[in-house]
Amino acid sequence: MPTTFEGMMKQADVLVKSGLLPAEVKTPAAAAAIMLTGRELGIPPMQAFRSVYVVKGKPTLSAQLMGALILRAGHSYKIVESSNERCEIEFRRRDGTTYRHEFTAADAKRANLSGQTWQAYPKAMLFSRCMSAGARVAMPDVLAGMYTPEELADPDTVVVDEAGEVIDVVARPAPHPNGPAPTTPTYVKNERGVPMMPTEETEQAAPTGWETWSDRAHAAFWAKANELGLSKNVVHAGFDVESMKEFTGTMDDAKVILLALDYAVNKTDIGVAGLNAAISDILGGRVTGVVMLERAGFADVKDAVDQWIEGEIAKGATIQRQEGLPL
Repeated sequence: MPTTFEGMMKQADVLVKSGLLPAEVKTPAAAAAIMLTGRELGIPPMQAFRSVYVVKGKPTLSAQLMGALILRAGHSYKIVESSNERCEIEFRRRDGTTYRHEFTAADAKRANLSGQTWQAYPKAMLFSRCMSAGARVAMPDVLAGMYTPEELADPDTVVVDEAGEVIDVVARPAPHPNGPAPTTPTYVKNERGVPMMPTEETEQAAPTGWETWSDRAHAAFWAKANELGLSKNVVHAGFDVESMKEFTGTMDDAKVILLALDYAVNKTDIGVAGLNAAISDILGGRVTGVVMLERAGFADVKDAVDQWIEGEIAKGATIQRQEGLPL
């Protein structure tokens, strides 16, 4: 980490231009904000870029990084229960003081947490909420009041602190000016389990798919893949197609899948096979499925991959992350 602000801004500028940072980090100023947050927490810049997310202008931490910071500080925690209905974690400080925190499906329901991500991954979301809320109570010196991305991004919810004071409110989207907003496309799976657009015999959805994209969109897609250093073979394998003409998703779906491939191939060395293994083990499907069918975002995919990598390393596997990969 540079010792001067000028040095940090130069480093931030180089990193943004390198294309190695998450797509959400578009300017040196945004990169510098994440680097400064990392420095306050004692983590190096590249680790900060993987685990610190800016939501509504506020830096947030992944639940996995919160746990890592607790352990690094010499404290500990134990997962007492983690299921689709309830999560309970016991936090233990170095002096032996313990605190137990729980977050249940009933708590989520009372807080109006009923989005697609909660419906698809209740166990993971309960753990994230339990970890962050409990750690802020038991380990305030470690987290310095930080929140997870989900807490500040969940639609139609109010974020409160442990004293019941409102921290932030995520407003409900305004009605579409010309009536109901366009619905999200609904997909079905073909015989190979690959998401496809519905047929006339099933459910109709808004036009989507590679063939409906403009020539400019096609060019932008391949330009982004080239920028990320992803070959056509890697792209086709990651998208579960022999040709992109077979891809039936939206441009937003494609962007998430490209970022997932970049993370698997460039930010780690697990490749397409490892990416799908991680998604299958943690989220129960292939990357195309969880993105197109379950509406998972890049943060969901990244957290699943990180969790899977930690498990594989614990089993003795050797997996390189960004710092260890050759430039």
